[in-house]
Amino acid sequence: MAKTKKIRLDCNDCEPINIGLIRLKHPIPAHLFFFKINRYTAFPFYRIENFMTRNAAIEYEFLCMQAQDEKSENIYQIIANKSFVKRNNTALNLFEGVADQSYLLEDYQDVDFLIKTKDSYPDFSLILLPENAIFPIQEYQIQPNELIYQYIQENE
Repeated sequence: MAKTKKIRLDCNDCEPINIGLIRLKHPIPAHLFFFKINRYTAFPFYRIENFMTRNAAIEYEFLCMQAQDEKSENIYQIIANKSFVKRNNTALNLFEGVADQSYLLEDYQDVDFLIKTKDSYPDFSLILLPENAIFPIQEYQIQPNELIYQYIQENE
């Protein structure tokens, strides 16, 4: 089976992407965090294909959950900021598979999740997040010249 080669385009006229940064008040496993979200919100989040990035020979994967608001027909995605590593195991790296980690936003390692929507002007207030579990969502704009912008385009 032939691998498809992804081409990155220079995007001078592209619009910035508006996302939200989610910080947890207390460290909890991701499955418990999404269980709490699904208890509060009218549209449940479910797991989809992992968000993927590639740096040299290392492929990073980030947990990705998605929900659709039936009223507004908007799709929300929550992506973990911290990755887990997937490598092809060889005799030399058999026990190294999960040691390395990457962040989608290297400068914001305190951020636990990113939330994005297909809408150009996102309104994250429609999602009833458990207030006792997270700090208020911080809005953040990703510029077309940032590497994460290209990763988002590739993962759509």
